[in-house]
Amino acid sequence: TNYYSMNYTIKPFDVVACRQAFELAINKTLIVQSVWKNTYTPTNHIVPQGEYGYDANLKGPDGTTSTSGNKTAAMADLSMCMQQEGYSSVSQFPSITLTYSSGGSQTVRNEVTALQQEWSNTLGINVKLSDIDFNKLVVDVTAGCAANPLQLWGIAWIADYPDPQDWLTLQFDKG
Repeated sequence: TNYYSMNYTIKPFDVVACRQAFELAINKTLIVQSVWKNTYTPTNHIVPQGEYGYDANLKGPDGTTSTSGNKTAAMADLSMCMQQEGYSSVSQFPSITLTYSSGGSQTVRNEVTALQQEWSNTLGINVKLSDIDFNKLVVDVTAGCAANPLQLWGIAWIADYPDPQDWLTLQFDKG
């Protein structure tokens, strides 16, 4: 599972509506088709389809199971985020950087560029990209959000064994 996380302890991602706006601005189906040539399955889940614990009824922030994004809902969430943060325009947003590790893969670079374009096109927010060493990314991510210097990052997980605990607890539990 490849996924992107936002540090909920720092602005603007300290507001749920902002995190939702960034999520809903992404058309995962299009990215899987155009970048990954359908070698992956777009999803809103951490536990993948076919694994014990997968919930086919899980809904995204817009209340649907769609993986095509929802530009209308993204803009509504962005407006709510801006109101809660006291921003009168997106130009007041703090600089946002997406940190990832491509490991030299052009396809990974294409994916993050596609994300960057969708955030710009849908939200009007320009996200900077930072391709760093994988080991550094893991150290920063595992530090936990409060100690994590990252704002927005991409990482992946491959299960060690077929149990939802492996997908959820090992990645997201304290420590």
